[in-house]
Amino acid sequence: MSKLFGYIKRSFNPIIGYRKATLAVVIAVMFVGVPVFGGMASVLAQSAADGEALFASSGCSGCHSTGANTILGPGLGGLADRAGTQTDLSADDYLRQSLTDPGAFIVEGFPPVMPAFADLSDADLGSLVAYLGTLSDVEAVAVTTDGGDAPEPVLPAITLTGTASIGENLFTGSTRFDEKGPACSACHSSSGLGALGGGTLGPDLTEAYAKLGDGMIVFPETSKTMKPIFSDRPLTDQEKADLLAFFRSADASERDTQQVIQLAGLALIGTAIIALFTHLIWRKRLQGVRKTMVGR
Repeated sequence: MSKLFGYIKRSFNPIIGYRKATLAVVIAVMFVGVPVFGGMASVLAQSAADGEALFASSGCSGCHSTGANTILGPGLGGLADRAGTQTDLSADDYLRQSLTDPGAFIVEGFPPVMPAFADLSDADLGSLVAYLGTLSDVEAVAVTTDGGDAPEPVLPAITLTGTASIGENLFTGSTRFDEKGPACSACHSSSGLGALGGGTLGPDLTEAYAKLGDGMIVFPETSKTMKPIFSDRPLTDQEKADLLAFFRSADASERDTQQVIQLAGLALIGTAIIALFTHLIWRKRLQGVRKTMVGR
């Protein structure tokens, strides 16, 4: 019996037991952790995929490339890697604030025209940030390490000469687009359109060219609201050139002067028409009373 107890005592030596227990825990963590970490990676991959879809559907590609090239805004390749060095914020917080409040961080050399995506849910913001984290800056390095100049903006290759008057007719709808797309004035206004201007659903485009240059012409086919309309009815290169010529000629100060004069003219004409109709409708209303008074 004493030999049996001695064997049991030796078998359950605390040091040996602790080592075996530690080894067992390590093995358990390895086997249990594989599906856990694998699941986390799967969730992150799905979030990035959702962010990529949101990036496309929100019209982000109209202003940003996913590499080094510049369109209207800076290329986003490697942005997540650099984000943590821009301010005291973490990379995640910097990217989130750049989406919800773009005016907080203006990139030098670019106009402050990015709209705020303040209505995005926290989940959507997380997905976009996850997608931005997958964009590598390899392209940027490949472009600039040869000692050449920084990448030039990728703007529409429009080499045709446009005519402002034709562009105005296209804008107002007096001349239809070749692919029968809606006139710009259905949603937008600009100088030179008269006192009543155009539509108010979209922004006034009087100063759009001064802010965005030729790059503004990509919006019909890339922006979230216009892409569904113009993706099947694209503008021709000549139509783009004519519209750009019209936008280039727009002058905000000219619009103010024209509107005052034209509105004053419309007011005078309207007053005269109302007075005329009033006279025609009620011209005989008091004649009977006057005849009686004259007869007396």
